[in-house]
Amino acid sequence: MSDYSNADITNAVHALKSQGLSNQDIIGEAEQVFDLGQQQYVADILQESDFGSKIIRPTKNYDHNYLFELIYQAVISGTSAEQIIDVCWAKLNLEDLAFSKLALEYILTNRYISKYERDAFIIELYKQYQNSESYQDLITIAESTKNIYLKQLVYKTAELVAKKNGEIPSLSLEKGIAQNNVIANTNQNTALVQENFNSQVGNTLVETLNDFGITCSYLDTKTGPTFKRIKIRLGKGVSFKKVQGLGSDLVQQLGEQIGFDNPPMISVIPGAVVFDIPRLDRQIANFADYVDLTSELDINRIVIPGGVDVDGKYVEISLCDSNVYHTLGGGMTGGGKSQFEKAMVLYLALRYPPSFVKLALSDVKLVSLTCFNGLPHLIAPVAEDAMSTLQIFNYLVAEQELRYQEFKKVGVENINEYNQMFCDRPMPRIISVTDECFDLLSDTSYKDQIETALMKLLAKAGAAGINIFLFTQRPDKDVIKPLIRSNCSGKVAFMVSRPEDSGIIL
Repeated sequence: MSDYSNADITNAVHALKSQGLSNQDIIGEAEQVFDLGQQQYVADILQESDFGSKIIRPTKNYDHNYLFELIYQAVISGTSAEQIIDVCWAKLNLEDLAFSKLALEYILTNRYISKYERDAFIIELYKQYQNSESYQDLITIAESTKNIYLKQLVYKTAELVAKKNGEIPSLSLEKGIAQNNVIANTNQNTALVQENFNSQVGNTLVETLNDFGITCSYLDTKTGPTFKRIKIRLGKGVSFKKVQGLGSDLVQQLGEQIGFDNPPMISVIPGAVVFDIPRLDRQIANFADYVDLTSELDINRIVIPGGVDVDGKYVEISLCDSNVYHTLGGGMTGGGKSQFEKAMVLYLALRYPPSFVKLALSDVKLVSLTCFNGLPHLIAPVAEDAMSTLQIFNYLVAEQELRYQEFKKVGVENINEYNQMFCDRPMPRIISVTDECFDLLSDTSYKDQIETALMKLLAKAGAAGINIFLFTQRPDKDVIKPLIRSNCSGKVAFMVSRPEDSGIIL
């Protein structure tokens, strides 16, 4: 543990902020110097600082809807109620301070709880259910629980305990259960506040563009987990080039007011110009909140989760689409590559039986995919070195040729046509996922053989129902040769350390 006091850490964080370092940079420095407790303290300081900077920033249309949204975003980003009140007390006038206290109370009481928070609460609640001798133990917890959704979970658990123990419910328990019928529309109120705030941000952007001499009108705003997408329509005769280079100017003009510290990405879509602004309160897109595991299976529609786009819409990637038979993905440590791989394999294993999907996995770093050893979908144990990876690739090459012989015999050209003809005994797709192809293609003992096998697969395997996914942390153009990149029609670029690395991947 370091010997730094909280005061030392606070002064250091404020000094780094004054030097222009981003929150991510400061957290990275903290991870190198401080223990976990002090790292959390740094995160708390940054959250309080961000909230405070938003409270005091100048705004043309400052109103209580805007203030409510700031407090709501602070709550869901993890800022404590005490920190929020301290900032409001120091920065706001008495009228706005009174409103802030009411808004905070309302948000804490009515905020819709995320699945992660709910699951964690249920785990603790289940322990109470197992250990409670009387439902009165849970009534005490319910009365001290502020959030109405969590409160109802406790009341329902108390009712179960009462039934289990043969107790007669008291008036307080009956009243608590009855309240469940009057809170159904709370999340609609929160959505309305969000819509009002988005409209205000969009109109502020339009006013600023008007100040630059650009005639435009606001269309709408969509909010995804990591971006807000503001859509505007340029006036007649206004060229997109007048807007295209304004990113840095908008940070200077609106960064504090709207809440962004990097230039927005400005692009054109049919009928609009869009400004994609990174959210300071970036949200986690939880796997279970989006994927579909229950709809009817279709052997000719095998998909994987692709993510959530800037409009907040869930995106699937079809492995039956000839445009994305094979995929190359790359990104630095912590850039999301491993999570993408795990989500893909987990979804395939949960969604499809082995008669629909087989898996061939390679993980030479023993970090991302070895946890899937034992899945019935595997054609072989997860490969952990270059030699076993080569054996898997050679097996896939042989399987590819056998499948083409079968196609020729029955008069079809690809796996989709084959499975339509033999729907009662379909040919499963094989998805090969290689976690670190850079290491494999750099191995002096096996790289030539691995590259030869890969080229055979990338050239023909797609139509045979074999999808190749290659991932790497280091997209070196001298190792991942152009022929490999060009035969991977699908590209997934995660966060990288240099812009040119994205260029190599894409």
